[in-house]
Amino acid sequence: MSKTKSFAAYNKDETIRAMSSSGGIFYVIAQKILSESGIVFGAAFDSEWQVHHEACNSIQDLHRIMQSKYVQSSMGDTYTNVREALVSRKKVLFCGTPCQVAGLISFLRSTVKGDEWKELLLTIDFICHGVPSRMVWRRYLKEVSEYKKITNINFRDKTNGWRNFGLRIDFDNGDSYIQSQHKDPYMRGFLNNLYLRESCYECGFKGVERESDFTIADFWGVHELLPDFFDDKGTSIVLAHNDRAIRILEAVSDKVNLCEIQNDVVVQTNSPIVKSVSRNSKRDSFFAREDGKTISELIVRNLHKPLLKRIKRKIVKTLHF
Repeated sequence: MSKTKSFAAYNKDETIRAMSSSGGIFYVIAQKILSESGIVFGAAFDSEWQVHHEACNSIQDLHRIMQSKYVQSSMGDTYTNVREALVSRKKVLFCGTPCQVAGLISFLRSTVKGDEWKELLLTIDFICHGVPSRMVWRRYLKEVSEYKKITNINFRDKTNGWRNFGLRIDFDNGDSYIQSQHKDPYMRGFLNNLYLRESCYECGFKGVERESDFTIADFWGVHELLPDFFDDKGTSIVLAHNDRAIRILEAVSDKVNLCEIQNDVVVQTNSPIVKSVSRNSKRDSFFAREDGKTISELIVRNLHKPLLKRIKRKIVKTLHF
């Protein structure tokens, strides 16, 4: 029998929810740990707008490790820093991909004596589509920015709603680049599995049951399955994998709206929880690269479907309408 319990959830604070990629659940769990003099580790942008894991000690800095970042995160000394905090008897919340969480737990098991750290460490992973190439992001960012100074990046901008999120990049001259997930080349390449890490196509960290305490994700089917929880501002799926996770949700229940759902609903609406995405057949062609082509041109070229295939696809969609 499954130990995991699943919930639809969103933060009651509309400001926090608007700042979040989905329903603002990470924030409320992190807030609890920080209120208990703990430390929160998560993915943040560095000065070059690449992604790395860093520690957060205050609620004022929590915004740096909020929101989805569709780039591989550099861990640096994070595992060692987590261990030092735990050995010092501090509570720690670590948020990362399923493989990063599993790696941290394996590291701690092999380097820390005893089991006391297990009661101090809380982990959150998420339903992971896959991790894109840092090189692709670096090149794409240069093209889009045209070397203007960037002041903010949001992969999940909700200007046009949560379901129709887009990539937003703000510049110091007041300009902004805002493009839908369906039109921005980088997001299209990511969502079509064009430049994920090879290991992501055969991920060994899938499944409903996990070593993490929580798994969080977007509840994409909420508008049909639970319409009372849908307002296009962001609704999360939260999987609580053990009794401690359930107790934490109960402790923060005054700050979130929760509705228990069946685990099967999670699999139905977010299949990457149990299976890896397919390797794009054009991945090798994309990384072979052609001299003189921008990264945007390479993405679009390798996602382009021949006219005959597009016509056939449109006919099939029409017949199944």
